[in-house]
Amino acid sequence: MLLFLGGGVWVIAARGLALRAANGLTIRFNLSLFNDLIQQAFLLFLLLWGFATLSWMGTRPPARDGYSRSYGLRAGNALPSRATTREEWMRGAAIGWGMVLAALLPMVLVGSLHPQFDFSWENLGLTVVSLLTLALLTLTVEITFRGFLFVELIAATSSGFATFFLSLLYAVLGSLRPDATLFSVLNAFLFGILLCTCYLRTRALWIGWGIHFGWNAALAVLFGIPLSGDAGYSNVVFTSASGPQWLTGGPYGPDAAMFTSAVLLVSIVVVLRVTRQYAWEYTYTPPAPGGYPMEATPPAGHDPSPTPLVQILGSSPSSPVANPASPASPPEAPSSQP
Repeated sequence: MLLFLGGGVWVIAARGLALRAANGLTIRFNLSLFNDLIQQAFLLFLLLWGFATLSWMGTRPPARDGYSRSYGLRAGNALPSRATTREEWMRGAAIGWGMVLAALLPMVLVGSLHPQFDFSWENLGLTVVSLLTLALLTLTVEITFRGFLFVELIAATSSGFATFFLSLLYAVLGSLRPDATLFSVLNAFLFGILLCTCYLRTRALWIGWGIHFGWNAALAVLFGIPLSGDAGYSNVVFTSASGPQWLTGGPYGPDAAMFTSAVLLVSIVVVLRVTRQYAWEYTYTPPAPGGYPMEATPPAGHDPSPTPLVQILGSSPSSPVANPASPASPPEAPSSQP
């Protein structure tokens, strides 16, 4: 619990340091277009090394529940290097892309989306910057809420409580955004449960990071729709939505739409099915032998030396007895005496 609380304090301090460092660089070198990207890069660096240092300071044997308690820059931040890393991230990105298509389908059917396009070279370059920023942003969020803090809270309490608490905290922080609604808070809570499930099934952030990035990139960059009330990532496609707020989410975007809640619930089931093999490879713990040793102590006065064998028959073989009925024995000659 002390490691969890210390990690929370470090998150607040790292955000402040990253913001000041990014503002100083952008003002000094006139890099205002890259301010968000620089800030996320600084924040990611500080989180990785800060959490790795806390892991090293609090080193102790692995927990009995089998959850990852590895230490190091990558393993301590739930980013282990393994053969399925790329495959997990790609599957997560595909799930996030599919979630966006499912969430936008009702708006497309009723004709409430109105896209506009601007394919200038400057906007194409800004699109690349937006994608890089979203990649770092989603990774820092995953490391914060589903990485070190999540692992330590599980070790201090349980996986169920840690999932509920951090998902609730994620939703509460999302409620502080402008134009947040009741559905946006609910969807943020369900999104947090979905991403926590990804870690619990794989003991890594690769699938969760892929889902988070796929959702944000497809929604904000590809379709040009506000992302949690922020329209600053749309550079080539600009989409406005008309219709009731429960359908479109209003200025907050689909993150506050009612149908998105159903999409998130279905996505949790999809993740459980997609991660079956990963759960077997990375979370299965073979049962340990239990019980007590069964070495009985002999009673008092018992001679542990082996009992000698008792000989019943003689040791030398006896002479064979002829069988009178056997053809090998010739019959006796009849006597001539009366």
